[in-house]
Amino acid sequence: MAQPGITRQDPVSLDKLERQIAEQALLLRASEYLTSSLDIAHTLPPVVELILLTGVGHSVRLVLAGVGHEITVFAAGRLADSPTALDEHILQASATPHEVLTLDPEELPDAIRQSRAWEISGRILVWPLRVPAPWSAVLWIATDSPAAPATDPLSLVSGLVAQVSAALANMLRFELLHRDHQRLQAALDDVGDAVLIMDGQGDLVFANRAAQTLLDIDPAEAVDQPASIALQAYPELLDLLNISENALDYWEGPGNRMFSPRLRVVEEGEAAAGSMVLILHDVTANVLLDRNQREIVDLMGHDIHTPLTVIKGATDMLGMAGDLNSRQAAMLDKVLSGVRQITALANNIEDAGRWDPQTGSYQMIRGPVNIAAIVSSIVADQQDIAAKQNIRLSTIVPPEVPIISGDKLMIERALTNLVSNAIKYTPDGGDVTVTVTTTDTALTVCVSDTGLGIAKENLDRLFKRGSRIVTPEITRRRIKGSGLGLFIVHSVAQYHGGKVWVESELGKGSKFYFSLPLTPEGTPAGQ
Repeated sequence: MAQPGITRQDPVSLDKLERQIAEQALLLRASEYLTSSLDIAHTLPPVVELILLTGVGHSVRLVLAGVGHEITVFAAGRLADSPTALDEHILQASATPHEVLTLDPEELPDAIRQSRAWEISGRILVWPLRVPAPWSAVLWIATDSPAAPATDPLSLVSGLVAQVSAALANMLRFELLHRDHQRLQAALDDVGDAVLIMDGQGDLVFANRAAQTLLDIDPAEAVDQPASIALQAYPELLDLLNISENALDYWEGPGNRMFSPRLRVVEEGEAAAGSMVLILHDVTANVLLDRNQREIVDLMGHDIHTPLTVIKGATDMLGMAGDLNSRQAAMLDKVLSGVRQITALANNIEDAGRWDPQTGSYQMIRGPVNIAAIVSSIVADQQDIAAKQNIRLSTIVPPEVPIISGDKLMIERALTNLVSNAIKYTPDGGDVTVTVTTTDTALTVCVSDTGLGIAKENLDRLFKRGSRIVTPEITRRRIKGSGLGLFIVHSVAQYHGGKVWVESELGKGSKFYFSLPLTPEGTPAGQ
């Protein structure tokens, strides 16, 4: 007789409970294996052994076909050491996904059925696995019985296969990423530029071979460490990373080598936002070549003035040696005109080199500058040239023009270029007017002419170095130029924190504006 409070258990229910516990334990062990590592060769063999323990069949084989149809098999049971002919057939037969695919041995190709390597008398149960391309995979079980296996163990195998399919897909995706990473690293290692990659927390996560050599970085120690530690010997690079923008045109690295740093910051909304890629492009050869060219140009520009001064002085004295006839006077006038052109060209070559905002080394000499006096002097110097072309050269200057702080030589050269250009590109009988205006913050000089004008599509490249607009009319009139004058004007404006712009229409003249601030930062008004 049963004791009070104790319920008698059905032996069938106990067996079922024990089986469920065993199944859950099997699923748990499989899950532990599958999450322990992303290494396929390490993870899958024990899981295949676990599937064999379900007792559904006498052999379990997991078949993975990769790039180039290379087949890898993880097997357990009686057919563990069998060849892959049947595996290839099953892979092809399971190309269309099914929950479970059943193959009858009688349906197998003759070559497989007659092979002693395959002792299959029962059903073949096939589970296609969902894996990323280019891989394909299948897990199949060979049974001794032609009858369908019991529902419970079959359901357990399906659960295990679902775990395997999901884990294998993740492993293969990781393999794809790993391969892509290896390809990217190999490609970056072949690049001559030094490449550094920092994550959003500022840790150095990658340095290619060139960066390791240049910056003496040991990847085993520096990678995954804060960039502030890995690059502590290079404060300028750390400053560049801290402000997250391309603030350095050039960086002098080890061995007096020059580099052009380029920083790319991954913006918000993009993958890996906040990460930074720093590329150091070696421009040593370019810098040295540019430096040599500048030195040669500066030397030529400086030394050519001496013979030009001698020529001009000698020609000026020719009139003292006696009266010149009209033909001699005309020839002398051409010589003087040529001397003026060569002098202007030499000045422009010299100025363009030393005043280039990108490569120039000129140090501004600031002082009080009287723009009204400079305009008056330039116009007076250019009157003879304008008169020979029957051009009316005039000024509109208010009685009180403020004194500004600037480099007098630079401003004189800039305004001389604007006035001489206006005269050069204005046909005979035209007008050139130099106007000075002021506002509360800036002083502006406008040089207007009734000349040839400039087409709208050409305005953007007017102030670029060496850029010269050539039209049929300019060619017909044989107007010569070096493409340096307006570049100098633009450079001088940049040095002073000012600006330059143009308004023009083809055939209707031009207006060039040269504007300078009245009080540059740190400079009192009138100083």
